[in-house]
Amino acid sequence: MGGLDARTGTALAARLTGEGETDAAAFVRQELLRNTSLGSLGYEELRKLLIDDEPRIDRALDKAFRAARTDEARLGVLRRFLRLAPHSPLGRRLLLSLLEATKSRGPLLETIEQIRNDVFADAGLLAECASILRRLGMDQEGRRAFGELVERAPRDPWTLGYVGDRLRGEGLYEDALAAYLRLDAAMPNGPSVSLRLALAHAGAGRLDVATRLLDRVAQTGGRGDDGRLGELASVVSASLIAKARQGTPGAETDALLARRLAQTPLPDVASVILVRTPLTDDNVEVAVARQLKDKDELPADLDASAMGLAAVRIERGGGVARIHLKRAAGLAGARPTRGIVTALVFGSDRGQPRLVTREVDVPPNEKGLEIRWNGEAFE
Repeated sequence: MGGLDARTGTALAARLTGEGETDAAAFVRQELLRNTSLGSLGYEELRKLLIDDEPRIDRALDKAFRAARTDEARLGVLRRFLRLAPHSPLGRRLLLSLLEATKSRGPLLETIEQIRNDVFADAGLLAECASILRRLGMDQEGRRAFGELVERAPRDPWTLGYVGDRLRGEGLYEDALAAYLRLDAAMPNGPSVSLRLALAHAGAGRLDVATRLLDRVAQTGGRGDDGRLGELASVVSASLIAKARQGTPGAETDALLARRLAQTPLPDVASVILVRTPLTDDNVEVAVARQLKDKDELPADLDASAMGLAAVRIERGGGVARIHLKRAAGLAGARPTRGIVTALVFGSDRGQPRLVTREVDVPPNEKGLEIRWNGEAFE
């Protein structure tokens, strides 16, 4: 292998793959990675040589996978297509999902190991491997896998934000905070970074720190985004304070929180509906119909789906709405996404909003989930 250049080597690997010699092809690619100088060739060029020559299989794979009627048939479909395109993100996601659903622990762990050893595996795929390891009871190994993802791009803002969001979705708030602090060092005082930091602190139970960060975003954030990020921060802050008031035993603390809530800048509306979902490979999109019988839907008024947040304003005199939650990709075989939908209902006293909360499971299909708001409760 020492005398084999990158282009000749990738051509050899492609021919071996076409002949069904996937193990030999994988060996050739690994040797190319080990022996090729990235400085002389370039990461993206090498990635293109190693992966982009694989056929585009997503549409045909999705159709064949959905048509299969048994798990054995689905596994056969995946094996057939992955022989053609072994690095297919869709194929490997479906394989992980199927192996987990069928409790095939051994093959699942083997597949995860292969993906973790693939230097060109995408961030979403690696994060899903980490999540699966934790669901299998291998918490420390799952956390290590998340750490490996950061190590691949330790100063890349997108990676740090993405990993932090995934960790927050896992309930690993201190680990998420560590990723966000590295993001803050790369993008000091960015409104979106402060919002993420606040969400991590809130998850860890540090309400005061979280709301102060959110207040800062409300005052200064969103200038480049028409103020929407600042308004979203205010909505999140208000929902956190209102929730804390519900569980507050003392009158003094209740009065303090009421003052904080009254000072939070909020839109002059009947209610605001906040949707929070964990970040996954298949983000949840939120749309709204202002009348229950409306066929046309509009995007959420405040959308930060990249970090699992969206909000909808319910104007005075309107009251009702149809909220549609839909997975962006609708991958077959994926797990449902658990979300929390919260309504802040305002009366004459802005410091005394009523909080209505509902947990929902968003299915991994094209239809998604629809919930109705009647002005007082979710239906």
